[in-house]
Amino acid sequence: MKSPILRKSTSESGNNIPILLLSHTQPTHSFSKRNPLGLPALLFYFLSWTGLYEQQNVKLYHRLSSAMFKIILISVNIDVWVIHLLAIEDKSLPPFLAYLSVYILCMGTWYAMYLKKTQLKSLLHRFQEISPCINERQMHYFTLVLFCMSALFSVFLTVFSIFSGGNMYSYGYEISNEYIRITFASFKNIFYALIYPTSVNLLVLLYYLMCLRSCALIKQLTDEILRCPIEAFVTSKQFEILRLKAKIDEILNCIEDVFSLPSFLILVANLFLCACILFLYLHHDTWEAPPLLIHFERTLYVLNSSACLIIMLWMAGGTSIKERRFREIFYQKAQSRMLSAGNAEEPRIERWLLDKPEFVFTGWDIVSYRRSTVFAVLGTLITYSVLVINK
Repeated sequence: MKSPILRKSTSESGNNIPILLLSHTQPTHSFSKRNPLGLPALLFYFLSWTGLYEQQNVKLYHRLSSAMFKIILISVNIDVWVIHLLAIEDKSLPPFLAYLSVYILCMGTWYAMYLKKTQLKSLLHRFQEISPCINERQMHYFTLVLFCMSALFSVFLTVFSIFSGGNMYSYGYEISNEYIRITFASFKNIFYALIYPTSVNLLVLLYYLMCLRSCALIKQLTDEILRCPIEAFVTSKQFEILRLKAKIDEILNCIEDVFSLPSFLILVANLFLCACILFLYLHHDTWEAPPLLIHFERTLYVLNSSACLIIMLWMAGGTSIKERRFREIFYQKAQSRMLSAGNAEEPRIERWLLDKPEFVFTGWDIVSYRRSTVFAVLGTLITYSVLVINK
């Protein structure tokens, strides 16, 4: 198994320079047999259970769990549509359609990831080989917080159904037994929270980890250039760095291939939910005071959706920033080497790097993921919500 380690390499000038090489040594850390990828445990089990990652020795389990998740995914979508269609007269059409679209987009996100599961598996194993250092314990805690938030969503929905005393979850039919009614609503809300926001949050976390590790690799290579003395930045050293950079570029292209469409669907789903809640507060001419519990529930939804949008766009945009800094540092070091050597005829390898288009993650080639996109998305959300309300 390959892993990048620092070794001493003799340059053309005879100096011993630390250079990042791919050697056939084992990684310094170990992964468990059940979780060979080093991902947060809950995230790894989610990928396995939903059929997005298959282990060779437990194929039957993956087929059963994947089929079960498909049934839950389709059932929740049908159930949400039926419940809200029965109560459509009490709702405004725009927020009604926006809310229902969220679950359809969640199903589309999972299916888009499922179609790319082979590429995803290859991508995860690539990261297993290179193994950049990240704060894994922090990621485990963050994953646990996401699951706790999902449990909180289901609790809020269940408590609201108890206090409202309605028969929404039973399609208008009266359930006389209070215990059965609460249990029935609880199970439904658990499945609702599993599809949204749990599944979406975990896929955003996976995308975040891929971008974080990519940034760590690019930064590691940039720091290697900064540590290299000018007189040692010879042609062979530049070729070695560009060779390693080409391997990182392959990983970035693989991330784009796997997450381009799913990330776009997640972006739209969270935008629709934020627009739905914003519309509910701005639609009425006179202020209506819903129960305090409803305010808490809507606040949780908005905070969760906003956090997903900001984290996804901010981290994906950070990759292009690291990429740009690498190009700048490489060019500056190569220029300093040329001026120091006083040889204008020395190979200009940096031209190949600068002529290459700048890499930027995208959402289905529609939205470019830069950090400035966060403000553009929020501005679009508010603008279109106000336009719909004024119609």
